[in-house]
Amino acid sequence: RTWSVMRLAQPSGTGDGGLTGVSCTSARACTAVGYGGPSGTLAERWNGSKWRIQPTPSPGDSGIPFAAVSCGSATSCTAVGYYDFADPGFATSTLAEHWDGHSWSMQSLPPAGNGGADLSSISCRPVACTAAGYLIGQSDEGPGTAPLAMRWTGTTWAVQPTPGDATQNETSALTGISCVSARSCTAVGVSYSGGPLILHWNGTAWHSQAAPGDYVLNAVSCTSATACIAIGNNHAERWTGRAWAAQHIRRPTGANGLILSAVSCSSASRCTAVGFKNMTVSLVKDILTVAERWNGRSWTAQSPRNP
Repeated sequence: RTWSVMRLAQPSGTGDGGLTGVSCTSARACTAVGYGGPSGTLAERWNGSKWRIQPTPSPGDSGIPFAAVSCGSATSCTAVGYYDFADPGFATSTLAEHWDGHSWSMQSLPPAGNGGADLSSISCRPVACTAAGYLIGQSDEGPGTAPLAMRWTGTTWAVQPTPGDATQNETSALTGISCVSARSCTAVGVSYSGGPLILHWNGTAWHSQAAPGDYVLNAVSCTSATACIAIGNNHAERWTGRAWAAQHIRRPTGANGLILSAVSCSSASRCTAVGFKNMTVSLVKDILTVAERWNGRSWTAQSPRNP
C-alpha cells in the first residue's frame, strides 16, 4: 500500500558507506550488500523486525567491494563485486562471497581480462548462480571492455564465452542479469555503440538479442523464459518470448531527469522499478527517490518517502 523508510544498522569505523544491492526470499529474509565499515565489504540481514550487520571478509583495499547479491534460498546468498580498483598499478579483481546461513566466506574465481574485471550483477537459483559484468583488455589504442559472464555450478566458478572483444579500444559491459532456470538467463547492459545490449543464455551459449532504442539498460528481471522487463533511465523494454518491445515511462512532474537503476518482477504483470529523479525548485537541485509500478498494461508512478 505504501513505502516506508527502514532503519539500518550503521557500520562502525567509517563515515562513508552505501548499499548497492538487495535480495529477498520472503518478507522476513532479506540480505543487502554494499561497502563501508572496517572490512570494506558490508552485508546486512533483515529478519522481519530489524537489520543486523554480518561480518564479511575483505580481500582488497579499495573499490566498491559488493555490487550485487542474490539469494537462492533463506540460507544461501552470493554477493559479487570487485576490489583494488583505485590503487595505481593494481588491476581490478572480481570478488564473490557466499553466505551459508551462518557466515560469509570468499570463493575462488578464475582470472578474467588483461587488466582486470568487474562483476556488477548476479542471479542465483537454489543451486547454481550466474554473475555478469565486464572484463578489461588492452590494444594499441588503449584499453577496452567486453561483456563478462561467470557460472557457479555448486563447486567452482567458470568463465562463459560471451559476444564481444575487449581488445578494440571500445566499451561494452553487462550491468544486470536474471535467470529463471539453468537454461534461461537474460543479461543487459551497454553496447559498443552506447545503446542497449541484451544477451541470452540458452543452456549452452550466450547470444545477442536485438534491442530497440539508443539508451543504456541498467537492470532486468524475468519471471519466465517468455516474460522479462529491462529498465534504463526513463525507458523500459519488455520481452514477450519473440522480441523486445520498447516502453516509455513518463518523467515525473517537475523532474529534469529520471534514472531507473533496479527492477524486480513477481509475475509478468507485477513489476517495480526504482531509482531517482533530478528536481530543481527555486534554483535548488535535489535528488529524490522514485518508484514505478508495471501492472501488465502500463507504468504508474508511486510516491516513496525520502529520508
